[in-house]
Amino acid sequence: MTSTTVVCEQERLVLERWAKAQKTPRSVALRARIVLAAAAGESNSEIARTLGVSRPTVILWRSRFAEGGSA
Repeated sequence: MTSTTVVCEQERLVLERWAKAQKTPRSVALRARIVLAAAAGESNSEIARTLGVSRPTVILWRSRFAEGGSA
């Protein structure tokens, strides 16, 4: 079972802004969507399928977020 990624309110606001902004690079927006989906309780497989990325990519970005936050 996958643990839920914990995102504080301030980080959530930043991630949501990045995910929606047209000027955000696609790679950054994708990473933000991965973390937001993880915070919503979606599994790695669900996130990968929904966003069209590999499961290892989801795991990588969840891990990096857990280590360093949105900074």
